[in-house]
Amino acid sequence: MSNEATMSEIQSIEKAIKASEDLRQRALTSKGIYEQQQKETDEELKALGTTPEKGRQEIQEIDAKIEENLLKVKQMIPFDLLKQYKLL
Repeated sequence: MSNEATMSEIQSIEKAIKASEDLRQRALTSKGIYEQQQKETDEELKALGTTPEKGRQEIQEIDAKIEENLLKVKQMIPFDLLKQYKLL
């Protein structure tokens, strides 16, 4: 390998190392931001008297109640009659 090719290779490697360091620093910054957001979310949930696990369970229970109530409401609507009078 010629002296110029070696120097070019070294410069390319130095550039890649610098880019890797920059990328690492950005990742660490993002990680810090996400950890802070997670901490704030956990604190908000704690203030509401719940946890992420309880929150998921509560959401599932609410979704189930919504589906159940929608079914009840649909059963109360006289769809056949509305169709018969061409209102639907």
